[in-house]
Amino acid sequence: MRGPRWLGLGLLLAGAGLLAASVATGQGQVFLLVVFPVFVGTGVLGFLGVAVLFLGFVVLLFGPLLESAPPGTGTAPPPSTEPQAPAGAPPTRPRYGGLVVVGPFPIAFGSDSEVAKWMLVVGLAIAIAFVAMTVLYVVNTVLYPSP
Repeated sequence: MRGPRWLGLGLLLAGAGLLAASVATGQGQVFLLVVFPVFVGTGVLGFLGVAVLFLGFVVLLFGPLLESAPPGTGTAPPPSTEPQAPAGAPPTRPRYGGLVVVGPFPIAFGSDSEVAKWMLVVGLAIAIAFVAMTVLYVVNTVLYPSP
């Protein structure tokens, strides 16, 4: 990872931290609307959290454009350290995968079976964590009801 990616990741983490601080201090609330998380903030921490999250997304989205600046801008791209394929070898296809989680149900997909299996493993881990947190919440509300 290069500079803009680290910066974007840091901004996303800082924004999430600011949103958590906003909720912890009572300046914000988080709730689910159908399956979408919604944040409502009334203080400065909430505003800063959303602004920093938005800035992090922008940096992650447009960061690769900054890394591949056109010639003549004063910075040359670094030489490639990846091994070159032999001249007669066919180019390798990129491998990709994704995961859609609807409630506790994961839907995994990928360009090949190995990537799809790993996406399914990640989805099952998220589903197990979701169910465990739901059970803990229910047990907590039964054992310690609010006044």
